[in-house]
Amino acid sequence: MSRSNPDLFEFFGKGRGRPASSARAVSTPVRHEVATVTVSRRLMVLLGAGAVLLSSLAFLGGLAIGRGKRLGDGAGLVRPDKPVEPVRDTWILRGQPLPKVSMAGSDNLEHRSLAAFRERYPSLAPFIFSTPVEEGRGRVVSGHFRLIVRGFDTEASALQWAKVLSRERVAEYAPFRDCRPEKAPR
Repeated sequence: MSRSNPDLFEFFGKGRGRPASSARAVSTPVRHEVATVTVSRRLMVLLGAGAVLLSSLAFLGGLAIGRGKRLGDGAGLVRPDKPVEPVRDTWILRGQPLPKVSMAGSDNLEHRSLAAFRERYPSLAPFIFSTPVEEGRGRVVSGHFRLIVRGFDTEASALQWAKVLSRERVAEYAPFRDCRPEKAPR
């Protein structure tokens, strides 16, 4: 289907009746009149002064809000009727490293020992946990865990519990054998 619209031919730069050649014709752009905008020196000075004034007001407002947050609500956080008590040191018992799977079978020794100690000593139940064994520099020994009892108020009470727990056995293991009280890390 051939169209002989001269507008399209002029747009793409082909002349009428001219055979197509390997050289491509480039169309020349049509020049339009561009309206020029002139701004006087007085208007430029006023716009610049307005921008400086606006940015300085925003900066001072940010300073005022920050200072108000820092000084304003800090007194409401501390209760004046109670004196501040220093944090007391607590003591922990750290058990022996144990494998997660016992030698007797495929039962999970970690869950079994936690359940046994929580059942035998309900007063220690909220304070006994199992953690992975670390060999140094934060590296974890895979397949091993240790039991930890936290929250003893004094070293003497921790030592009493260490004597009691050192006699206990789960499967063929004694998780708290030869354990000594340690200060809890903060």
